Amino acid sequence: MNAIVGLSNLAKDELDDPSAMKKYIDNINEAGQFLLGLVNDCLDMEKLSAKKMKLNETPYIYPQFVNSVCTIIAPLCRKKNIKLIVDNLPEPYYVLIDHIRFEQIFINLLNNSVKYTPEGGTIELRVMGNEREGDCIHSHLMVKDNGIGMSEAFQTRMFLPFEQESPGGNQQDRGTGLGLPIVKNLVDLMGGKITVKSKQNVGTEFHVFFDMPVLKTDEVEDVRPASAADLQVLSGKRILICEDNQLNLEIARKLLEKKDVQVICAENGKVGVETFSTSEPGYIQAIIMDIRMPVMDGIEATKRIRALKRADAKTIPIVAMTANAFEEDVRATLDAGMNEHLGKPVDPNRLYSVLAELMEKRN
Repeated sequence: MNAIVGLSNLAKDELDDPSAMKKYIDNINEAGQFLLGLVNDCLDMEKLSAKKMKLNETPYIYPQFVNSVCTIIAPLCRKKNIKLIVDNLPEPYYVLIDHIRFEQIFINLLNNSVKYTPEGGTIELRVMGNEREGDCIHSHLMVKDNGIGMSEAFQTRMFLPFEQESPGGNQQDRGTGLGLPIVKNLVDLMGGKITVKSKQNVGTEFHVFFDMPVLKTDEVEDVRPASAADLQVLSGKRILICEDNQLNLEIARKLLEKKDVQVICAENGKVGVETFSTSEPGYIQAIIMDIRMPVMDGIEATKRIRALKRADAKTIPIVAMTANAFEEDVRATLDAGMNEHLGKPVDPNRLYSVLAELMEKRN
């Protein structure tokens, strides 16, 4: 937070220098992402410690997780000139697992490897074993790097919250001290096992073991990931945004206008319902709905829109865009009739792709 405030003050003095302004904005964004990560880690750690985190197990194409993980990790490796090796992946098949938490485990492990591996180093994500026994897969995965490693003393407490070794070097690469505790708690919650081999100035190996139920193809619906939606479908569309915070509204409006979207604004759920219900059927083609709003919240507004007796009330895409990011919040938005849940601060590319995909499906 100190970095964000300090850099913001410095940026005010560089209004006439675009290159300096860009540098400050990039640094502010980096500090903001770190702060967001810390908040999310603290929330996850609190739920795990209180035994309140519940798994949402769904059919998932294994090893599809590698694509999701590498989308995040590969750019970080390129930035530090680190070689990323992904090897020995099995044939795709359906398993029953909480894929979001499964991916989070390996994102955390690989992100640590990136932080503590010097430029020119190597990181590996490798499937070491994948044996099928009846309707179960015994999976053994490894994350390995040739980074700075960990001392034997630190390895005895590395899974404790906020514990960090002080290896020296670039302090900007130090994390929150919550990544490994979250990994350990998630692995335990999912019935797995994690072990580590590490030596200072040599590198680290994490070995993760899971038993995953295998599903037959005819037992599940088609859960293959949809292809990237053509964002051109957004051009010229009219989207209603229900949002009471003026800053959040302005950010969402400008993001959508970049894709040539016509934005209609409503300051609360009640106004949103009235705006939609008085428009011609088909005039508004999607709705972005905040959850916490005065007068009428987003959950109630969505229920009332879905209950309207007009042709498009049941089919118009409604996307929650909210800071309410716990699993129960996500379920509440979907149960109310929303099509998708996006957390704040919103990822622009995720916002565009979700809206485009929903509109393509509707057509």
